[in-house]
Amino acid sequence: MRIDVCCPQRSNIRMKSFKLFLLCLIPFANSASAEAKPQTIVFVLAEREYKTAETVPAFYEKHLKPLGFAAKYVTAPPSGPERDNLKGLDTVLKDADLVFLSVRRRAPKAEQLKAIQKYIADGKPLVGIRTASHPFDIRKGNSPKGHAQWKTFDPDVLGGSYNGHHGKQKTHWKIEEAAKDHVILKGVSMESQLTGGSLYRSAPLGKSTTALATGTAEGIETSQPVAWTNKPKDGNRIFYTSLGHVSDFENEHFVKMLTNSVLWATNTKAPCK
Repeated sequence: MRIDVCCPQRSNIRMKSFKLFLLCLIPFANSASAEAKPQTIVFVLAEREYKTAETVPAFYEKHLKPLGFAAKYVTAPPSGPERDNLKGLDTVLKDADLVFLSVRRRAPKAEQLKAIQKYIADGKPLVGIRTASHPFDIRKGNSPKGHAQWKTFDPDVLGGSYNGHHGKQKTHWKIEEAAKDHVILKGVSMESQLTGGSLYRSAPLGKSTTALATGTAEGIETSQPVAWTNKPKDGNRIFYTSLGHVSDFENEHFVKMLTNSVLWATNTKAPCK
C-alpha cells in the first residue's frame, strides 16, 4: 500500500513563492486603481448674465462626463448677503485636477481667495470662460468684511487685458490661421462663427499667451482675441475664451474647442472614436 507523505520543506517553499507572487501583484493593483480614479473638475459658477449655472453643467453631462471626468460644483446666489461666498471652495480645491471658472465680479471670503491663489501658485490648470476675465474685482466699493479681491487676476493668470466690451453689434469669431494645428482647435471649423454675445476688449495679450481665435464686431474695425492659452510664471496650463453666451453652447465648434481645452489643460488624451 502506497502512502503519500507531505514534505514540510517543499510546502514551505511553495508557500513563500505564493506570498512573493501576491506581493508582486500589489503594485499592479495599486496602479490600476490609480488609473481608474477619474480626474475631478471643480466648476466655480457665480454669474447671472449668461446662465452658466445651467449651460455649464449641461455641457459637462453631455461632453465631459462620458470622457471619464468627475465634477464638483461651487456656486453663489446672484444677489444678497451670500453672493460673495463661494462656499466650500477652499475645501474642494484640495482635490481638484482642474478649475473651470465662470464668475463675475465677486469678492470671496479671504480664505477662499487664498485657496484659489495657492491652487494657481501650485501650477495647476484652469479653464475660464466669458466673465472669468473679471471674476474677483467688484469694481466699485470695498470688499465686505472678511472678504478679498484679486483685481489683477486677468493679467496675472489668464494673460489678458479685459477693459470692457463693445455694444450689441453682431459678432463673429474664427480661429487663427497660425494656430489651426493646435490640439485645442482639432475638429474646429476654419469658417467664421456667429456668437450671441458682445465682443470683449481683451487686447493686448501677455507675452506668455498663444492666440487661438479672434472676434470682430460689425462696424468695429479693430478685432479682439477671443480664445487663447497662457503659461504664467508658475507653469500652469491656462485656457480662456471670452465666448460663453447661451447660444455658444449650441454651436458645435465652440463646444468642440471647449471640450478640447479641458483635455489639453488636464493633459488628457481623448479616447478613440
